[in-house]
Amino acid sequence: EFPSPTATADLDAAYAMAPERSELLAPMLTQAMREGDAKAQAKWSAELERRNAIAPPLLTAASDVLLCIGPNGILFTNGDMDTQPAVVRQLEHNQRPDVLVVDRRLVADAGYRARTWAQAGAEGTVPGAGPAFAQALLKATQRPVYLALSLDPNWFAAFKGRLHATGSAFRIGYDFSTANFVDYDGTTPTRAAITMATGQGIFGNALNRSGNGLPRQTILGGDMFG
Repeated sequence: EFPSPTATADLDAAYAMAPERSELLAPMLTQAMREGDAKAQAKWSAELERRNAIAPPLLTAASDVLLCIGPNGILFTNGDMDTQPAVVRQLEHNQRPDVLVVDRRLVADAGYRARTWAQAGAEGTVPGAGPAFAQALLKATQRPVYLALSLDPNWFAAFKGRLHATGSAFRIGYDFSTANFVDYDGTTPTRAAITMATGQGIFGNALNRSGNGLPRQTILGGDMFG
């Protein structure tokens, strides 16, 4: 279980005993995220930056990931190594504040799950934890959903046939095994053509047949934009 029932009290006690210990800062930021405490998030993010507690390569990687996310995207991250650097880039450098960073570990917490659901502008009943939460978000909000490359394989397996590389992340899009596409000339593209387009970003004349000839989704650079 993450976090454990005693984690908050233990962390607070550890910080009270040794506030100079930089290794406590990332857990403090995680705790602030779980509790939805924006003031505390700003405090611990600033401390991580001030003490240089995050390795520069991790901050660079986080910056690259944020650049790969579409406007108002929702990004599921895996843990301390990618969540905290992304949040620090957002709060301390004002980089991509429109992106909603979701720590997949914290989705196990009902309160965090409910706040994330609301922040995403999702409607309906808040779902359970794990990949099912991301699956439900796809149906409940208009915001695009992305998965960090660091996530556990079971997250990727949950979206087989629907992951489109955008650089340092995957965007969850259509399931090409069931989607019905037609070219502008009225012919149905082969599965090989769709697969090639997804990887190389050249299938720019795809129409969804349900759109009655109107462009619905164009594939660009392996990503899907409505």
